[in-house]
Amino acid sequence: MVVVDLEWLLHQLVKLMGGEIVVDSLEGKGTDFTVFLNLPVAPSQEYEDEKEVVVEQFSFEKKRILLAEDNETNAEICMSVLNSKGAFVERVENGQEAVDTFKKHAKNYYDLILMDIQMPQMDGYEATQIIRTMESGKAIPIFALSADAYVENKRYSKEMGMDGHFSKPIDFDVMEKELSEYLLDVIKFDKEAGRLDETTHPFTLNMGNKDVRITTHYYEDNLLSNIFS
Repeated sequence: MVVVDLEWLLHQLVKLMGGEIVVDSLEGKGTDFTVFLNLPVAPSQEYEDEKEVVVEQFSFEKKRILLAEDNETNAEICMSVLNSKGAFVERVENGQEAVDTFKKHAKNYYDLILMDIQMPQMDGYEATQIIRTMESGKAIPIFALSADAYVENKRYSKEMGMDGHFSKPIDFDVMEKELSEYLLDVIKFDKEAGRLDETTHPFTLNMGNKDVRITTHYYEDNLLSNIFS
């Protein structure tokens, strides 16, 4: 039978780890071992935990939206629903008015543009491309509104510089869900690319106890985004 001196064994183990052990014994009651180890902090894990982003459900509350819609009935329904959800909606009736109205305001004045595709004077695609050439228009999320719901229509909207495509009649619950997914995709893209520059953007997410904002940009058809706390 092998008898092991636990105190000696523990002392040797702590010594190998560059630590210190203090032993207090009290007859009839037992022994108290206190070990002191100097262990380094893992900064990389700490950083990852700090940057972990939790995207909450998107809300229209207090969002300022530019709605480009030439159909009076569609516009009234859209404005009524969005207003009931707490959004501030400004409506224009064609692509040219959308461009002119957007140009009048400072960067980040609008949180979102909902752009009908088929409109008189200038369609939604052309209006979007013009807005994207403006410095204030590179970051604004623009989503198409169209009765065309085929995959190729949605793909073409993105090729024209839009961030997404909502089919008519609009399901606003689906819209909120897709906007949440859009924000999450943007953040994932940015984190993988290592871009964490400080820029401003109207969408606010939740990062632990901090507020986080993201921004999206278009450079040579690539969607970029930035996060800052």
